[in-house]
Amino acid sequence: MRHYCLWPFILFSIGIVGGGWFYYNKKNAKNEWLIDRVDEGNIRQSISATGSLGALITVEVGCQISGIIASISADFNDSVKEGQLIAQIDPSTFEAQVQQASANLENSKAGERNVAAQIQNLKGNLLTAKADQKVTEANLKKSQVALEDALRNLKRMSELFSKKLISTSEKDSAQSGADSAKAAVEASNAQIEASKAK
Repeated sequence: MRHYCLWPFILFSIGIVGGGWFYYNKKNAKNEWLIDRVDEGNIRQSISATGSLGALITVEVGCQISGIIASISADFNDSVKEGQLIAQIDPSTFEAQVQQASANLENSKAGERNVAAQIQNLKGNLLTAKADQKVTEANLKKSQVALEDALRNLKRMSELFSKKLISTSEKDSAQSGADSAKAAVEASNAQIEASKAK
């Protein structure tokens, strides 16, 4: 590439030296006449000129992405053809980006699977809560029936006690059964309220 930069300087130097020689010889030249015989033939004319050379077609070369050049297949002023590989960009940066994107995709897929598992877990918890609520409601009904039975038993025992047909301990036992059944109903109601709060 440095040789191409020297050509204009060399041609310019040759032109200066040639011009100086021509000027010096013209100034010191004697008038001499050359006589020659004329022949028939082709006339040949040559022109010498100085200047810089330029390319017929200049093509801008670029790429759509930027990066570090890994290899160059063509040099300055080389002839190239359409579709020929001129340079190759180092793919390691882009491969790292692809790997990062793949890792992000896998992470997102894992997050999606995690959310799906949480949804299934919540659905299972909901079904369990509904089943627990039904069990609690059934226990409430059972407790209410037991309370009604205990209250009937207490009423019967109270009538028998007022007629002095049973002992105090039997009446107290019926009272304890009624109190226990009432407490069971209240506990069932509390469980229902707690399950609604969840």
